[in-house]
Amino acid sequence: MVNIFNGSFTSTGVAQTLVIRGELDTLEVWNWTEIRNANNSHGVSYVWNKGMANNDGFVYLRNAGSTAIDLRNALNFPGGAVPGFTLVNSSLNVPGPVVATTDVGTTAHRVLSAISVSVGDIVRLSNMTGATEFNGMDYTVTAINTPGVNFNIDWTPVTVAAAGAGQVRRIPYDSLFYPRNRYIAAITQAAQSVITMTVTHNFVVGQAVRIYVDPMYGMVEMNGLIGNIVAVSAINNTITVDIDSTGFTAFAWPVTAVAAAPHTFAQVVPVGEDTAVALAAVPQADILSDATINTGYTGIILGAGITSPAGSNNDVIYWRATSSFNL
Repeated sequence: MVNIFNGSFTSTGVAQTLVIRGELDTLEVWNWTEIRNANNSHGVSYVWNKGMANNDGFVYLRNAGSTAIDLRNALNFPGGAVPGFTLVNSSLNVPGPVVATTDVGTTAHRVLSAISVSVGDIVRLSNMTGATEFNGMDYTVTAINTPGVNFNIDWTPVTVAAAGAGQVRRIPYDSLFYPRNRYIAAITQAAQSVITMTVTHNFVVGQAVRIYVDPMYGMVEMNGLIGNIVAVSAINNTITVDIDSTGFTAFAWPVTAVAAAPHTFAQVVPVGEDTAVALAAVPQADILSDATINTGYTGIILGAGITSPAGSNNDVIYWRATSSFNL
């Protein structure tokens, strides 16, 4: 028996994940925008079949003169490092290899490393020789400056010392259950506290969260308090909670985290919700408790770029997948 799935999306210039029920056998992708345009050496259609290695596949692209369509058996796609197709099972992914870093900038927090990552990936730093407060913490990749050279992790604590050499690895998974705990990078002293997190949080207005702050981070008055989320910012990766922290001790990231006594990272933990508000934002949310929605999925990631299946910004992409099984 064969199941056929199809759909379309408008590219945002970053990798796109297609969630497919069952075991995927074939996938065809058409870049409608590029099909209608005559751009030299741009991809117009792509084919993946079961058994191919990650990033492998067939790609049809216009030749350099834009006068014909060429078929490429694209092992790792044209150029050798261009992303293609990658199967994904969110419940089975394991951390990537450890890759050396030479430094992390103290202001822009630019990670200097040859690791291959994409915007939105989660990475973990370790064994930093300078700003040891980076060690063991997860961060979202917010920008790729030069592929294979450096990338940004903007939602980070303010550091005093340079990080120096260390290691980084891609963490290709997140907790299966929504909403998720998140580490804290900063908390403001305000009538309504603004909390910045290190990894994309996906919280919504109306959810209730408990704030845990180890004494190492200064703002001990916040530890254990429960607040309702009254505002969120995707750009700054923050939530605003109805907790007045104007008289609290300032939140300060420990700059000697490794040398000091063992401690727990400051974090936000979902504990419940204002049903009327939260359900309007997330209709499938559990009305009795939080962190109960299983978000596990299987599917395939389409790499982005002019010769990759997810295309470039504003490209219109159509796709068709097949999945077969025996009764």
